[in-house]
Amino acid sequence: MRLSELLTPARIRVPLHAADKAGVLRELVDLAAAGNGGPCDEVLGAILEREKQFPTGIGYGVAVPHGKTPVLGALVIVAGTTLAPVPYETIDGEPVRGKLLNARTPEEFYRVLCEAEVP
Repeated sequence: MRLSELLTPARIRVPLHAADKAGVLRELVDLAAAGNGGPCDEVLGAILEREKQFPTGIGYGVAVPHGKTPVLGALVIVAGTTLAPVPYETIDGEPVRGKLLNARTPEEFYRVLCEAEVP
């Protein structure tokens, strides 16, 4: 399964408005929970619990925060970019920056993602 099959422009925020890790996570959770019936606080709690175990900043300016909770009945994926680096614990110690920073709209972000998936 490709990421583009799970992600839609409606689940992409370009740019995110938050400037810190907590704000970014809250903004993404609000986007994920919208229309999916999940209580935002429970979804955020699952993500924060996962972050305590091991930070999800994977390096190269990318973080993949995630969590598992029974309040969402299915896999939900959201994405976003920030205009400036966000302090975030990462493997390489670099701040998190979206590699899709040139995308100015959710639709453009999605198009770039789809193009990257083509072999």
